[in-house]
Amino acid sequence: MTVSDCIAHSKQCRDMTVYDCIAHNKQCRNMTVYDCIAHSKQCRDMTVSDCIAHSKQCRNMTVYDCIAHSKQCRDMTVYDCIPHSKQYRDMTVSDCIAHSKQCRDMTVYDCIAHSKQCRDMTVSDCIARSKQCRYMTVYDCIARSKQCRDMTVYDCIAHSKQCRHMTVSDCIAHSKLCRDMTVYDCIAQQ
Repeated sequence: MTVSDCIAHSKQCRDMTVYDCIAHNKQCRNMTVYDCIAHSKQCRDMTVSDCIAHSKQCRNMTVYDCIAHSKQCRDMTVYDCIPHSKQYRDMTVSDCIAHSKQCRDMTVYDCIAHSKQCRDMTVSDCIARSKQCRYMTVYDCIARSKQCRDMTVYDCIAHSKQCRHMTVSDCIAHSKLCRDMTVYDCIAQQ
């Protein structure tokens, strides 16, 4: 099923993030995020964003939905799409990244760390300025993990031996340690 289906049908996921939901959902537990999505027939041979673009049940979704349904974004990556999309101008984190000149050639997390206009933002901002993360969620664990403190989230994951040559999602899916944890709990303990 799709990520949103996964969330919608799992009682324990209703108040969780997408990735928490996937991690706790029995049918998704041993799959990557994308494998989970791939269980939707209409998505099987598509990328996530393509899947969203063609899925009726995605029409009322957030960020990625807008990207998928924007003509100018259809053949772009999520982040390529954001800088070109008018409808992102009033958004948060991603909006900040997309509209910051100094971020155009940076990774998402590099952008957040260096962008003045991100200083009052949430979640990702938290990663960039770890001290204020002490009582926060999700990325908080990553931000305060010794091996992650000066790294981006993905760099942190890459330092796990079993993840070194895998994608983020593959790493999570193949790690025994992660199988019954949320994605972010897994990362925090790698």
